Amino acid sequence: MGEKTRHHHKDVGIYDEESRRGIWHMALRGLATGSMVSVLMLLAACGTEAIAGRWNQGLSWCASAIAAGLAGGILQQLWFGYSMLTKPSYPVRVAGFGLSYYLVLAACSFLGGWFPTENAGAWASFTFLYLVLLTAITAGFTIAFRVQGASYTQRLEAYRKRNSRE
Repeated sequence: MGEKTRHHHKDVGIYDEESRRGIWHMALRGLATGSMVSVLMLLAACGTEAIAGRWNQGLSWCASAIAAGLAGGILQQLWFGYSMLTKPSYPVRVAGFGLSYYLVLAACSFLGGWFPTENAGAWASFTFLYLVLLTAITAGFTIAFRVQGASYTQRLEAYRKRNSRE
């Protein structure tokens, strides 16, 4: 992993000094900032409409989707962050995140009316789709981490080989 600073690892942030170069990092920072501003604007609109007594199904859906997204980010940091008090194995973290986020999404879908909640088939489809996406994303990250780990191992072996000759 990258050099650890006081607050974060250098290679995981989009706001550190090294990532200020390049069009892709600029675009990522712009997307992150724009996303935060968009969420704040949507929350303000939902709040304004609620205060004015004009709450409706569309606002309920919007507010529950915002809550689900924010909760997902918080749960991701809790389960996969670098500053966890204990470091459970990766499968335990995926299972913990998966279960806790499923509960959040189920609550948000119920409160926000994402689908007809009295329909058992809708819940089965929701659960199936969630599990398929969780599995696919987990597999993608697992493969990426293995490839990255193999690359690090090869570079370390090459470094040791070069230094053993000196």
